[in-house]
Amino acid sequence: MLHLIKTGGDDVAFDDIDEVAPWIDFAWEVGQDLNADQSGGTRIFKSHGVLSRVHEGCKYVCIIRDPIKMLKSLYTFIYAKMIDHVSSPMCMSLLADVNVFYHSKGWKTGMLFSGGDSFFKHYVEFYKCRHCPTVSFLTFEDIQADLRGTIKQMCDFVGVSPTAALVDKVAERTSLEWMTEHSAKFDDHMLYERQVRLGRWGFQLNPPTSKVNLRPKSLEGKRNSELSDETIAGLRADWKRLVTPETGFETYEDMAAALRKERAVGALGRC
Repeated sequence: MLHLIKTGGDDVAFDDIDEVAPWIDFAWEVGQDLNADQSGGTRIFKSHGVLSRVHEGCKYVCIIRDPIKMLKSLYTFIYAKMIDHVSSPMCMSLLADVNVFYHSKGWKTGMLFSGGDSFFKHYVEFYKCRHCPTVSFLTFEDIQADLRGTIKQMCDFVGVSPTAALVDKVAERTSLEWMTEHSAKFDDHMLYERQVRLGRWGFQLNPPTSKVNLRPKSLEGKRNSELSDETIAGLRADWKRLVTPETGFETYEDMAAALRKERAVGALGRC
């Protein structure tokens, strides 16, 4: 979305989105120069790090999602990405059941997605910084519910006029339909190819897997992706232990509702 906004909604010639929005965490491994100029002037980057670990002096777009849906989505993605690249019994057991995956070190410590910080630390840090003018704090659910409104909000955030023509172009090319049709642009194949070619990787190689509308039918019957009552209760207990004391919110739904109210009255992004 941000790449399209800064390029007038026209630049979709990239082969992999990571080419035009470098993933900071993998830049060295794939030989990307983070100081290089980018098309459209404004430079954009991606990171899975918590806010306190990302470079200072930027603007930050922070997105959160219902933890229950996030766990299922991440599990499905990791399964599709790794099932053909692991063979140890331990790894296979983690991939075979989302409830086993939930208890894994990779999930509990954030090793798989945020550099070793708890998944829930994102919610706490983003929320505490929600009034900073350099931070735009969004929920995945609100983006889905109002894509065009989100595009206009992002235009304002980066100082681009949200003309009707621009919003139309960006809305079309950030739609689930368009991105599914062009899913190869969003599968990280550039990361994998360069890791192999340069012989550089840390935790593991990053095999290409589509992030768009991922429903791998070939994997059905080979895994359990349904969360048990125990796992759901564990996620809610994690929230109350790690997020509630810092924010006062008993549930994710409470936090998302409060953010919606603040956004409606223009309170977000104002210190």
